Amino acid sequence: MPLLEVENVSKIFPGRSGSRGAGGNVALHNVSLTLEKGGSLGIIGESGAGKTTLASLIVGLEQPSQGKVRLDGAVVGEQITLAEMAGRVQLVWQDAAGSLDPRMRIGAALAEPFRIQGMMERGRPEAISGMMEEVGLSPALARRYPHELSGGELQRAVIARALALEPALLICDEPASALDARLKRQIIGLLERLRGERGLSYVIIAHDVGMVRELTSELAILYRGEVVEAGPTDAVLSGPRHPYTQELIASVPRLPRRQAG
Repeated sequence: MPLLEVENVSKIFPGRSGSRGAGGNVALHNVSLTLEKGGSLGIIGESGAGKTTLASLIVGLEQPSQGKVRLDGAVVGEQITLAEMAGRVQLVWQDAAGSLDPRMRIGAALAEPFRIQGMMERGRPEAISGMMEEVGLSPALARRYPHELSGGELQRAVIARALALEPALLICDEPASALDARLKRQIIGLLERLRGERGLSYVIIAHDVGMVRELTSELAILYRGEVVEAGPTDAVLSGPRHPYTQELIASVPRLPRRQAG
């Protein structure tokens, strides 16, 4: 059984200007995707293609207008609640700083998932230190506020928080788009290591072809809310068939592929 199934999903937001459908904006139309346990799926598309809407549907923050999202066979929002989802799938937002409470110290922010789930015994200081060390952060940063951390440190902190409840699936929405090339490479390395150590599955949402090439084995191209091309990542990137995919790959700056050894 696949870990994640997106079955003929459409999402229509009503009452917005620029409607493509009767009475609403069609953010996604008839999208179908599958992710096996331990797999990694990339989703590439320009701004407004529906990538973030799709991420919100997968984690249960939005409900589809049509179709189903299944996690381990259970329909999200029907057979599995949002609270139950928290322990199985987590979202790493694009804006790392904006996803942290500016009034909360980093250590408290990392303990917040345990507080919400009534598991405060798992949020002890020594456990928080271990969470920070796992993502390459010094435990001394636990007493700092978000504005006192660098961009790379913030990204590591939100990844640590997302992993707190030991989810099987991590949805990463542009996980390093705000970082320079050196820090981006470090975050890619961190995500690769965590996948190997924890057996995680990933959905990587990005416009960075190089990052998706590094981190994913399957790839879907979103264009105006529709999947226009999908398949093994290397096959899609080396032989794009759809004109939009060809244009996207030609125009987006990319990271060099890591050499073996």
